[in-house]
Amino acid sequence: MAELHKSTTPRKLQVSRYFTPFLATYLIGAVTLASDANPYAPLDEPATLPLEGTIKIIGTDLVVVDHHKDSWLPSTGPTLPVMEFDVITVGRSVVPRSRSLQITTHFLFDYIVSPGKSWSDGDQNWASLPFTLIHRWVSCTHNGLLKFRFDETQIDQASVRIDQETCHFHKFDMNGDVHVEFVLNSADDSADIQQQFLEETENRLTTASFEDFTAKYEVNAEDFLSGLPLDDDLAVAGIFFEGVHYRTDCRTRSEPYPYCDHMLLTSFSTAKSVFPPLVLMHLSLGKETPVNDEYVFAYLPEAEDSPGIWDNVTFDHLVDMTSGNFEVDSPLLDPAPGNFYGLIDSAAKLEEALSWENGAEAGTRFIYQTADTYILVTALDRFLQTNDYGYSDSFAFVTDRIYSQLQLSPGVLATRRTNEADQVNTGRAYGGYGMWWDTDSIVKLAKFMLLDDGMVGQESLLETSTLDATLQKLASDRGVDTRVGGWRYNNGMWAIPAHNFVDDLEDCETWVPNMSGLSGVRVFLMPNGLIFYYFNDALLFPFQPAVSASNRVSSMCTSDSEENP
Repeated sequence: MAELHKSTTPRKLQVSRYFTPFLATYLIGAVTLASDANPYAPLDEPATLPLEGTIKIIGTDLVVVDHHKDSWLPSTGPTLPVMEFDVITVGRSVVPRSRSLQITTHFLFDYIVSPGKSWSDGDQNWASLPFTLIHRWVSCTHNGLLKFRFDETQIDQASVRIDQETCHFHKFDMNGDVHVEFVLNSADDSADIQQQFLEETENRLTTASFEDFTAKYEVNAEDFLSGLPLDDDLAVAGIFFEGVHYRTDCRTRSEPYPYCDHMLLTSFSTAKSVFPPLVLMHLSLGKETPVNDEYVFAYLPEAEDSPGIWDNVTFDHLVDMTSGNFEVDSPLLDPAPGNFYGLIDSAAKLEEALSWENGAEAGTRFIYQTADTYILVTALDRFLQTNDYGYSDSFAFVTDRIYSQLQLSPGVLATRRTNEADQVNTGRAYGGYGMWWDTDSIVKLAKFMLLDDGMVGQESLLETSTLDATLQKLASDRGVDTRVGGWRYNNGMWAIPAHNFVDDLEDCETWVPNMSGLSGVRVFLMPNGLIFYYFNDALLFPFQPAVSASNRVSSMCTSDSEENP
């Protein structure tokens, strides 16, 4: 489903409402200290005991308040998935041994547990940890907090609260006491986990507040938020400029989330901008002919018996959404072919994705289809295997070759996958959705493309000419006309013709690349080097206020810009 665009600022040119379009002080991190209103946030006083062992949480008969649920989704239910995880103490931090997606037998949710804190309150030791339920049907993130008391041998008085999500499909609160079991033990790799966590924390981007941004640049950072929700529907927003990551609080329906660094945010279609395109650009390094020019038909024999025409469709057509195979000639509808979004295996998902008949010659018609991204991921998996790259999974490839090199946090190095032989999440990566970010990681990805030119240190990881085209640095390659408001689409990245919408830029051709995701997710890669992002689930996608504010911080009318007639 394409994202809903709502422009909240009148301008000389408006697009359709329906438009698709982050051992010392650093160990403490971004923490909101507890108050009477926030019992899950850590106090100042450090715990007097370390915490190391296996924790098992069983939550039943919890209090659930559904704020919204689409009718086709299962009911929330009063139970949590059983959560079992090992933790170690690193300074004041309580760090899970595994921070990847944990698959459960729960009917609706899997989960990720992230690092929390321990503290003392009088003669008692307490800890809280952030955790995220990952919705199995719609890949949404639902963020919660676990709190408990501990001593040398046991844990008790455990409770949970969940009251935040990036998900317009399903909004709920869940809270109550939970059963907890604890086994005291020491992991063999504790020293390695400690070192990895210290390195991760040290390598996070420097953060500051929106007030700090306003004071430094004399442009009100709140101007970037114009048109966005004023309440918890806006989970978080941030600006990265001149080496500093300025960020709002992470909002919930109760109070600011005390572990903003670890709040996981649904990617939705931003995955289309930083998964398959980065694989293609990395594979094309040093090649005379880019991998984008490979033909899909060579890797997908299944296409031969499909209703569409695939013998002239390239990887480039798929990443640009111009395969020519579609049912409805609507650029932004993003229909679901058959049971494509069901919990099915890779063969069935590919069959559904290939089910459209041909509607236009390949490369001539922009039709935004998430199914085309899944076809591309399938073809990339087989390309890697056929050409002896040592991989048969393009998500594992991009994780090893790029995400890990950028030191993205462990919590985002997983994805939703197809179900194989009734085993959940064991098959092929979805590609166009089914990922999640924290604020540090999404900024690092945007920075890697916009400011670092696809390089890590002295090593280039992305093919330069394709990256330049993706970022609208080549006037000769603006990408595909989306047929909506003059917007373009190039290698999985949207581009706003800002000169058509922002008065201060009307005499200077200025393009703003951006990633966009359902519910209300946008990441802007401004041509002046400023990165701005927001995650909301009110289906709001404003862009003029942020582009205008960015231009006031530093002119986006560069020497490369062309004068408008």
